[in-house]
Amino acid sequence: MKKLGLATFAFAAICVAIACKDEPKPAPAPATTTSATAVAPAATPAPVASAAVADDDDLATEDEFEDEAESGISDKNFEEELAKLEKEIN
Repeated sequence: MKKLGLATFAFAAICVAIACKDEPKPAPAPATTTSATAVAPAATPAPVASAAVADDDDLATEDEFEDEAESGISDKNFEEELAKLEKEIN
């Protein structure tokens, strides 16, 4: 009786090992068309580039914008500058 149980277990283990075996699947054969209108093969997607990391020196800071605003905006031209910004946003 023990031999039958052991043989059954061994048979099951062999079946599982064969079923789980990773074999490379053959590539599908290219389809041949005889009609005048052949369908173009699907384009492969381009690889995605990884995001570039910006240095802290490349980023504009609040202080830089304040300096620019103080030198470029005055009491006389603030309405014109505001109109430019509103136009740029819309």
